[in-house]
Amino acid sequence: MRRALLASVLAVTAARSASAQGLRGSLSDPAGAVVRGANVTVVCSSVTFRSVADEQGLFTFNERPTYNGCTLSVVKDGFAPYQRVLGAEPPFLEITLKLAIVREAVNIQASADETALESTTLSRDDLGKISNDPAELTAYAEQLAGAAPIPSHTYIDGLPSTNLPPAAMIETVSVNRDPFSPEYADGDENRVEITTRSPDRKLHVGLNGSSIGLGGNSAMGPHLGSSSKWTSPVLSGPVPYSPLAFSLQANFSSISSEQLVQAVTSSGSSSPTSQVTTAGSSDSGSLNLYYSGKQGTRAYVSLYRSDSTASNSGAGGLTLAQASNASSFQADEMRASFQSGGGNWIQRSSVLLGRKVSQSWANDDDLGFDVPGYFVSGGAPVQDEHSIKDLWLWKTVLQSSSRNRFWECGLVISHATDSDEQNPNPAGQVWFASLADYNAALSGAATGTWIGARYNGSGSYGSTIASPFIQADILRISHLIIRAGVRGDYQSRAGVEFSPRASAIAQFHKFILREGVGVFVHEWPNAIFLQPLRENMLDPFVAAGVSLPANETETPTAGKRGWILSQLAPGLERPRSLLSKTSVDRPLGDFDAGFEFTWTHGDHLLGSRRIPNDSDWLDLLESNRDLHRSELHPRIRYRWRRQTLTANYEWMHSRDDTDGPFSYPEFYNNLQAEWARTTAVPVHNASLVANLSLPRSFSLTIVSSFHSSSPYNITTGRDVDNDGLFNDRGGLLRNSGDGPGYRSVSLYGSRLVSLGRLSRKHEKAGGVVIGLQVDDLLGDRNYLTVESVEDSPLFGQPLSALPGRTIRVWFNLSQ
Repeated sequence: MRRALLASVLAVTAARSASAQGLRGSLSDPAGAVVRGANVTVVCSSVTFRSVADEQGLFTFNERPTYNGCTLSVVKDGFAPYQRVLGAEPPFLEITLKLAIVREAVNIQASADETALESTTLSRDDLGKISNDPAELTAYAEQLAGAAPIPSHTYIDGLPSTNLPPAAMIETVSVNRDPFSPEYADGDENRVEITTRSPDRKLHVGLNGSSIGLGGNSAMGPHLGSSSKWTSPVLSGPVPYSPLAFSLQANFSSISSEQLVQAVTSSGSSSPTSQVTTAGSSDSGSLNLYYSGKQGTRAYVSLYRSDSTASNSGAGGLTLAQASNASSFQADEMRASFQSGGGNWIQRSSVLLGRKVSQSWANDDDLGFDVPGYFVSGGAPVQDEHSIKDLWLWKTVLQSSSRNRFWECGLVISHATDSDEQNPNPAGQVWFASLADYNAALSGAATGTWIGARYNGSGSYGSTIASPFIQADILRISHLIIRAGVRGDYQSRAGVEFSPRASAIAQFHKFILREGVGVFVHEWPNAIFLQPLRENMLDPFVAAGVSLPANETETPTAGKRGWILSQLAPGLERPRSLLSKTSVDRPLGDFDAGFEFTWTHGDHLLGSRRIPNDSDWLDLLESNRDLHRSELHPRIRYRWRRQTLTANYEWMHSRDDTDGPFSYPEFYNNLQAEWARTTAVPVHNASLVANLSLPRSFSLTIVSSFHSSSPYNITTGRDVDNDGLFNDRGGLLRNSGDGPGYRSVSLYGSRLVSLGRLSRKHEKAGGVVIGLQVDDLLGDRNYLTVESVEDSPLFGQPLSALPGRTIRVWFNLSQ
């Protein structure tokens, strides 16, 4: 109350000054608490004036003829630097400082605010012009950064997560920032970091939503459509009689998509195509409490719950509806974070507790049939499955807040337990190498391969991970910073491994040079231990030369069954990667141009082999696979007033000999034949992003993306070894097929419409942001998968596709 009264008095005094003007204002943090002791500087031509915010967060400058054209700057440890150009008659200034990004960026010059060229950081103002869908925001940030088409990992306030916060609560989104930081273990893959914001101490009511109003038709056929709708009410404000603020948000969404079924079920000809509808719905809600105190002390607790369902999952292409399944998913999560700071340091600690429960049920439990390249029908392989994942994680970091030298150290400890119970289809599945074999089996011939399990299976496995890390500047001079660190990675059954990393950034004339190198040790997923436990309880088998039963409710008849035993190879090691990045960029007037070269060597990658074991089979999971990857990434950015244009190109040369821990080679005794192009990684990738600020507060963004064809494996559909793996390539190399490319142009437009009296500060008047998103503006046909069985009449033809041109209208209503 005292602060508000004093601010009002100062504002009135400033407004009544006619012949001369003083400059006054107040500073607060995002939660509305006053910011004391900040250094406030005003530069007018060659004259500099300085002030320090008092205990009420107020600052004052003496009267002078005018402050028009002067630049005001605010600097305070723990907050992002603030700067603005003053107008002819500056009012009483109410300034809200943003929290500093946790890890301090390189300060050699303004354009060197990241430690990798392939990186970007977007603020809430940038993101608010794009979408109110958090998934769209992260995808846009990756496009702007020119991120490579490799897996991405998402962190929210430094904690790993797959549950994205509401768009209204996102402060920044960063992509591939500081890739050599030992705080993280996945710098050799894309990393998306989301920081959330605290609500101010004013009551706000909002309603967000979107729908697909036009388009959405599939490239597989104009008669196939899709639709989605979601609504999200939001409430935030102060908790009465306490220093807390809260936010409460719910989300209700549904999606429906029509899929084309192209099964070939008779000799050599396709049956009339039909369609099946896949659908899903999701309801979620979050409650967040925030505290902001003295000297940068902050804390928050977040509770999240989500429930979703899906029907006809997996149907479409060659898969009939009866062979698909329904599913449900539930996620519960609690996050807590605390941050405090001293004169030259900041300490932050976080806790994450989570549980995810998933279930699935087959649409049909009759005998299943699979003819690779022709059709999949009957019951699904798994009748029903129930899985639970429990996770807790604790993280603490102590770091400097001084601009003179950076250092940080910390510890991350986590424990995850995965449990799975699986009831297989009691009738199993019968596979046929060709449609002729299937037709012969209908006449009683023993031409099938029966794959199934004798019992139900369940298992549970938990592992603990502890990772201490430390990082510091070992040299910091005016034009050079060298930073080094090390991370220790302990995991149950694996011991401790160390990951040293170093990076440097230098300025030479107007060139910015960056170099980094580091080792990344990846954790074992619990699935590699859980699957052998479950599979050996299932007692799976494969039997060649079986005939079909009289009806689909009976089991096939077979002679000798080959039982499959699963185990881990002795001396199993964790996957690791050696990563090197080199980049150079330079501003050229309104342009910034640069390129980055990345080299990655991965070893001890996981893969499986099915080895003959007398008359049975042994599935052996090993860590003897490798990867070599080279990337060249040029980028150019043009800025003119409030318009920007960013162009990225990524050339990738990637080779490996595995598709994951549960992938099998064509021949168990010839891994050399598996060395080939990496699956689904295109060689050429490009993006062009134009951000345009138009008159009357219109914002327009155009994103164009291009990916060349990506490789896929061509097979014959036969099981030469009678081991139940239909992965024979008939003499072709692995991944010898060229899949479809991708090309699309998307448009994002938005405008704030005030609901109250027009004001220079629209956010205080309340209003509605109306947005328009057009995906695939040019109507390109972007196919996802093609038929890979060489003998199929559909070989090389598309089986699934993204929706075509889609127009989505969205809105954010707030008051």
